[in-house]
Amino acid sequence: MSEYDILTTALTNQSHVLFLEGLSDQGFWRYAAELALATSAPKVEIEQYLECELEQKRYLLPLAVVREVVSPPHQITLLPSIPAWMPGIIAWRGETIAAVDLGAYLTQSPARLRSDYVLLIVQQDEITLGLFVAAVRSVPAPNLEQILLPEQAIAEQFHLSGGAILGLYAGALVLNAGIILANIVEHIRETAADG
Repeated sequence: MSEYDILTTALTNQSHVLFLEGLSDQGFWRYAAELALATSAPKVEIEQYLECELEQKRYLLPLAVVREVVSPPHQITLLPSIPAWMPGIIAWRGETIAAVDLGAYLTQSPARLRSDYVLLIVQQDEITLGLFVAAVRSVPAPNLEQILLPEQAIAEQFHLSGGAILGLYAGALVLNAGIILANIVEHIRETAADG
């Protein structure tokens, strides 16, 4: 710290002390309460998203859940008794994880993987999955007011749990990653149990 910084800090601290000493008891406690409220107010962070292109539709996934974007080719191991939208399992950094065609899952149709599909490794809480998508790109962070709640678009995803679709932004459905990942895991378990 330079002499100037030390002097400025000392003068600022001294003037703050004089300010505090000049307050009445009631004024001091009002000032303390204002400071406490100002520092404890939650900071609203705008979540950033990754746009996923899937067949003819676009979806937004929170960037915070994406651990890695893996370019093709991909080595998939097939398994018996798995959902039609799950091509199999993959190895990622020493872990074996389920690989899911996200577009097929969202439309409840069979997986249609192409050799140029990108693999997103996503993780939330204790769930790690690989999601195949046609293409990805980053998008500017939307304001909460810019995310619309179109009932028709949400109704088309009737097989998903409530809250899985957060809304619509710039023509793309905004996904709630936590609910989507939990739904995928639940469907895989149910299919394996029925298997």
